[in-house]
Amino acid sequence: LEFRRVLFRSKKGVNIPGWFRFLGNLDPDRLAAWMPDSAIDGLRDAGFTFVRLAVDPAVLADARIRTVAADAVCRLQRRGLAVVVGPHPHNWHLETDTADRDRLRAFWREFSLALRTCDPARVFPETLNEPVFPNAAPAWRALQHDLWRTIRSALPTSTIVLTGHDWGSIAGLEALQPEPDPNVVYSFHFYDPRSEEHTSELQ
Repeated sequence: LEFRRVLFRSKKGVNIPGWFRFLGNLDPDRLAAWMPDSAIDGLRDAGFTFVRLAVDPAVLADARIRTVAADAVCRLQRRGLAVVVGPHPHNWHLETDTADRDRLRAFWREFSLALRTCDPARVFPETLNEPVFPNAAPAWRALQHDLWRTIRSALPTSTIVLTGHDWGSIAGLEALQPEPDPNVVYSFHFYDPRSEEHTSELQ
């Protein structure tokens, strides 16, 4: 299958954390020019085969910025890189706030449609970066199932990245129930030693 070949080639990646996250200037024209083609080519020439693009869903609630972000994904692809798109909400409380969960669902309803202009074989939607949900694996499984279903309806051939709760840990991964979808991959994050901040939030 094509997605398996792409995953095999995507062996060396790098995060791009500041393009659509923690922004001081929300001007769409500035964001469109934030990373020039020469910088993208530099990543490719250094041997990277994919990037992980961190996005703040609240920032992409602006339709103009959402379009710029989708165009950025397509441009990264045209320069030879696959793209993992990972939402990194800032100051959201998904574990306790149903409105924030609805905001995340709305983000994927809108942005997965915007990503249809890109090469589906080289865009990897990641449901959420490091979901916490302490001692609440079922709540995260239910939310991720909704997100998976939303993304899959808009991007039927893209490989979706799923993860577990507990900051996307191995234990969180083991608590998941696999989705009935052969075109997904499961990720986990491993930190040793775990930071005090992460440990305190999980107690």
